[in-house]
Amino acid sequence: MLSVIINTKNAADTLARTLESVEFADEVIVVDQHSTDRTLEIASHHNAKVFLFDDLGRVEPEARNFALRQTTQAWVLVVDADEVVPPTLAEEITRLLNRSTPEVGGYLIPRRNLIFGDWIKHSGWWPDYQLRLFRREGARWERGVHAQAHVVGLVKKLPPNPTLALVHHNYQTVSDFVQRMDRYSEIKVKELGPRKETKELVSSKLLDNFFDEWFRRLFVGRAYLDGGRGVALSFLQSTYELLVELKRWEAGGFYETNKNHARLVNQKLFRFKKDLSYWLADYQVKHSSGVRQFYWKIRRKLKI
Repeated sequence: MLSVIINTKNAADTLARTLESVEFADEVIVVDQHSTDRTLEIASHHNAKVFLFDDLGRVEPEARNFALRQTTQAWVLVVDADEVVPPTLAEEITRLLNRSTPEVGGYLIPRRNLIFGDWIKHSGWWPDYQLRLFRREGARWERGVHAQAHVVGLVKKLPPNPTLALVHHNYQTVSDFVQRMDRYSEIKVKELGPRKETKELVSSKLLDNFFDEWFRRLFVGRAYLDGGRGVALSFLQSTYELLVELKRWEAGGFYETNKNHARLVNQKLFRFKKDLSYWLADYQVKHSSGVRQFYWKIRRKLKI
């Protein structure tokens, strides 16, 4: 009834834990992109069906679709080599498959991201729904960094319950984040293509990409509620957006025509100042009352 597919590349440090968590499945497919560590040995030891695929520097869509073609069961569960299916989720998956109706094509599963040693609950990291359980027939991936599968039929969503969530041992160190940020940004630039515009447009995107992401993560998503980890991630993810734009500019030959960009930078920083004033006032509005709250509402409205 259920096939599990796992795409790997040098996953020896985490793969055994992952494979042990999916032993309830009818078959486990490991598609390896020519690992140089003990990944293949570990996969074979756990009785997985192992296949090799060219190392393209990514898994979507080619390696994912190849793995999907190797499955033989009606349903497929996708698990990454740094993820774990807890027993409570395994039981829920078994229950869902036993009771599934023909119109249901897949399920969105929540995911707990453990970053720098702790569960991150804000700024888009929870419930972090992933379409990982679906009917094999008609499913496919298309190109895109961390793209999700396209499936046929109705897609349902599991409740955002931590006991029903995949456990993702995500970025364990800052260096891990930086290394993957560099790799993912290269893939993203290939998707978007180079940027060849005037200097003003390039500068605008460099500033906007960083600040927009930073405000979205830190204030809208309340990353600060995850303490230092949340604040750090808001800066790191904003840097990723900046890095993508810089690499697109680089791919276009660092094209610019107007070297005098002080006016534009000043305008962007002034906008940043007003946005920062808004969010600082918004925080005060939510944590005050009476006259003081009214005072901060005025400041929020005026962005001062």
